[in-house]
Amino acid sequence: MPRFITEPFTILNAKAATGVGTAFACSDCRNITLALSSDTHATFTVKFQASDSKTCPDFSAAKSPTNVWDYVQVKDLQDNSATNGDTGVPFADDDVQRFEINQNASRWVNAEVYAYTDGKIYLTATGWSDQ
Repeated sequence: MPRFITEPFTILNAKAATGVGTAFACSDCRNITLALSSDTHATFTVKFQASDSKTCPDFSAAKSPTNVWDYVQVKDLQDNSATNGDTGVPFADDDVQRFEINQNASRWVNAEVYAYTDGKIYLTATGWSDQ
């Protein structure tokens, strides 16, 4: 049975522009649940990022051999559909959507707001483990 190992961590807090959030250190987590929401009629796309680097990469800078990270797939917890990391999750409402990253070996997870038009964006991450 999975057990909760972190309090919800805020990656995006009322973000109202394109750009990245605050990286979540998740090396002890096997799975991560994400809660994406908006309190206004937001229109944007969010892409989820992960890295297994020992130190946190600069998620706002280009990927490179010295700045190792990539966009990762997420699963929608409502219908179990998968979203490709390079595509991202479109959002157009004041809603809450929950996702999971089955990430096993990542040490850092973050999110990038992309194609922003309107609204305030919130994203929290909670870590889980089978141990």
